[in-house]
Amino acid sequence: MGASDSDEIAGELYLVPPARFVAARDELVRKARAAGNPELARELHSLRRPKQSAWLVNLLTRHERASMERLFALGRDLRRAQTRLDATQLRRLSAQRQQMIADLLDSARRQALAQVAASAEQVLVTAAVHDDIPGDWDARRIEITMRDDDSGRTSQVRS
Repeated sequence: MGASDSDEIAGELYLVPPARFVAARDELVRKARAAGNPELARELHSLRRPKQSAWLVNLLTRHERASMERLFALGRDLRRAQTRLDATQLRRLSAQRQQMIADLLDSARRQALAQVAASAEQVLVTAAVHDDIPGDWDARRIEITMRDDDSGRTSQVRS
C-alpha cells in the first residue's frame, strides 16, 4: 500500500466518531500487520483520536466542502477589514461569520447523527463542545490546519 492508500484509510478513519476512533484504528493496525504491511501499521498507529470539535470539522470538510471554503473566504475578508480598521465591514462580516458557523454547526450535528445512525451509540454535540466552537472554529485556524495538512482532515484545530 502506498501513501495514497494510507491517506485514504486515514481519511475514512477520521470520520469515525471519537469514542470509537481508537478501536477502529487498532483494528486497522491489526489488519495491516496481518497483511504483512508493518509500515502501514506504524502510520495508522501514529494517528491520534480527534477532539470532537475537530471530528466535526472533518465531517464538514468531507460533506460540506463548499461551505467550508466560504468560511475560509469570509475569514480572509475579516482579516482584510481588520487591517483596514473598517468597523462597519467588521460588524457586517462578524455577523455573517456567526450565522455561517451556526449553519455549519447545524450541518455538523446532522452529519454526526448520520455517521452513527447505524449503531446504538448517540453522539451529542454538548454545550462544552458548542462553547469550544467559536474558538476552535476560527476560520483562519481551520484554514491553516487544512492547508498545512493537504489530507483535508485534522485531529485538532491548531491554535
